[in-house]
Amino acid sequence: MSRVRFGQSGECPSLLVVSNQRFYFLEMTSHAHNGQLSDWLQKRDSHPITELSYLEVGLGSQTIHMAFEEGALAYTLLVRDDTRCKSFFSRLT
Repeated sequence: MSRVRFGQSGECPSLLVVSNQRFYFLEMTSHAHNGQLSDWLQKRDSHPITELSYLEVGLGSQTIHMAFEEGALAYTLLVRDDTRCKSFFSRLT
C-alpha cells in the first residue's frame, strides 16, 4: 500500500499499523524487505485513534481517506484492491 499525505506531493510506500490507541504510518525506505526492520521501515506519523475525524472509502473502492484533528491532517491510503480496501475499512468502523 502507498499513502499520500495532504499537502505533500507524491506517494510513499507505507504500512499502516493500528493499535488500540493509535494509528502509526510507517514508510518503507527500501525495496529490500529483509534484515532488521529498522533498516527498511521508518515511523513517519502517529495519531491517537480519538483524533480520527473522517473516514471514507474512495473512488472505486480502491482508496481510503482519513483525516485527523478535524481535517488538520489528512491521508489517502492507496490500497488498489477493492476487496482488501472494503475489508480494511470494515475493521476500522
